[in-house]
Amino acid sequence: MLCLIFTRKYFLAATCTDQTEWLRPDGHREIAYGTTDPAETLAQYLPQCLAALSSEGPVPVCVVLPGDQMGPDGMEPGIRAALEAYTSRSLNLLIVMSLPEAFVVGLTGTEKATAETAVLEALDEAAHLCLPGGQAEMGKTFAHVGPAAGRKALQQVLLERLGQMGLNPDATMKSQLAEQMSAPASGQTYTLTRGDEDIRLQVEITLTEATFAQYYFSGREALREALDPDTLHAAGIRQLALLGPYLRQAEMRRYLRQELGLEGMLLHAGDSDVSDEFPLIVQGMVHKGKAVLAHQAELARRRRAEAEERARIAAELEVKEAREALLAEIQRTCVDPAEKEVYERAFVQRGEDLGIPQVVIQWNISEVLSRIRLRQAQEILAPVEEKPAPMVPEPEPELVLEAPAVPLPTTVNAPRRLGKSQPALMSMSDIFVVVAHLPDTEFESWRVTFHGDDSPKIVRLLPVGQIDEPGAQARFQQIYQKERTYFEEMSEVAEAKEGRYYYRPEPEGVSLKTHAARLGLGKKQKLDDFSSSDLKCILQVFKAVRDLPVSHADLNEENILVVTKRRWPLTKEMDIRMSGFTAADATEQEMLEATHRAFGRIIGEPVYAEFRKQFKF
Repeated sequence: MLCLIFTRKYFLAATCTDQTEWLRPDGHREIAYGTTDPAETLAQYLPQCLAALSSEGPVPVCVVLPGDQMGPDGMEPGIRAALEAYTSRSLNLLIVMSLPEAFVVGLTGTEKATAETAVLEALDEAAHLCLPGGQAEMGKTFAHVGPAAGRKALQQVLLERLGQMGLNPDATMKSQLAEQMSAPASGQTYTLTRGDEDIRLQVEITLTEATFAQYYFSGREALREALDPDTLHAAGIRQLALLGPYLRQAEMRRYLRQELGLEGMLLHAGDSDVSDEFPLIVQGMVHKGKAVLAHQAELARRRRAEAEERARIAAELEVKEAREALLAEIQRTCVDPAEKEVYERAFVQRGEDLGIPQVVIQWNISEVLSRIRLRQAQEILAPVEEKPAPMVPEPEPELVLEAPAVPLPTTVNAPRRLGKSQPALMSMSDIFVVVAHLPDTEFESWRVTFHGDDSPKIVRLLPVGQIDEPGAQARFQQIYQKERTYFEEMSEVAEAKEGRYYYRPEPEGVSLKTHAARLGLGKKQKLDDFSSSDLKCILQVFKAVRDLPVSHADLNEENILVVTKRRWPLTKEMDIRMSGFTAADATEQEMLEATHRAFGRIIGEPVYAEFRKQFKF
């Protein structure tokens, strides 16, 4: 992994496998930008940095920038462009993060601490307060606090004291002092010279601890308001990390602990703290980079698994179609019962090649031939119908123009008019065997079978007493029209002694409530507990409701039926059917809400509410 660190003044690069190794493409760990910007510096030294990596494949790269240089107005766009422009080797940019965030992750070993940790950073010339994400507007730069302001204050006081001693330092001595004071510390001695070849004045200045502490940190009071503990706590900040050599000085830490009251908030503020923050920054980068690499690997694994699953499903579908085509071919080509063995030799091996057992092929052939033999036997045994003799028209009677002389009777007994005979209506018990009465229906309904036929039917009856009621007739007719539209098989309305009735087959299935209990939906405590078959069942129910050709005003977990069809080879297909239609109508939205309420009762309202939120129902 290649780690690229950008401060406001320097560029650093390191590789990290088991341990951190700093790269020095120009001989120094810290490479100053000079007159170039950070992106140009990266473009200049990136080939040398990558040459140190011997691994093949895309190089994982992590980048850190100063907190105020993130985003489109900082260094980030230029750095990204420089990495994208490098095409000699494939790069995998894992993450671009801020220096303070990388430091806190490296310091604590976890990303959780970054949410409540502020960082006071003074890696370069000035101090910067960096707050957690979402509070960037609270960040602040302190121009009078930091190495640059401290050096300037020390130089000023030392030059003033030389003037008070009558030395009047010239420009040469001022330049010498500034050059030697790149990293001031108490007890340091600075040598200044002036004069020509004949006479040379040499002055040695030693910084006392008191002078160093008084002037190097003279601007620190500017931190008091921003680092007030109550203000930090109000912003949700519980810890303060210090980043930079300037802040590691004993006097600065004493000021923060004692005078600002930050004793309990400072991270690693004791004397045993680290002397170099950059290895910790690299550790934070590696921590985040490994998390991103793991996420990328997981995504790649999922994509591979999805591709394999798609390929598996496609292969299974192809095999399924080939099996169905073979069975259809058996239906078409097996026409002679005497050729059974020939058919078996032709189809058994082909079936085994597709994974169909031999007994299945033999059974299919036997079934086809059995139906053919039965049909042939019926044709042989069918009686021969004799054609009726042709009708001979009777001769028309001759028309007699004169009536015979027959005397009329004096009285005539008119014959009595006979009423037209009506066939007697059958009773329901003569037609059906009643298995059970069905409760909670708008009209009386029974589960029945025909005499001599065990297939169950559902009968709905309009009693004799309600036949003349217009409202009852209308409701009965509405239910009949709905069920006639919905069910594939449906009888006409007939009459019996008990009233008008119609019947339909009973769907072979169980209620949604029973099916859900078998799946254990009521025991699911969270979304991760739901399996793919659970989700398929729920989605298939809603699809069936949306596809209903008629309205259903009484949808619930009892009259939504789940029909499971077993198909060879050991696969199940699920179908959703409805029962319990009433004369009342409902909109699609009302039917969907009724279905949601049914699942809420089955699964439990809290879990199902989370389910609806997750899947945007």
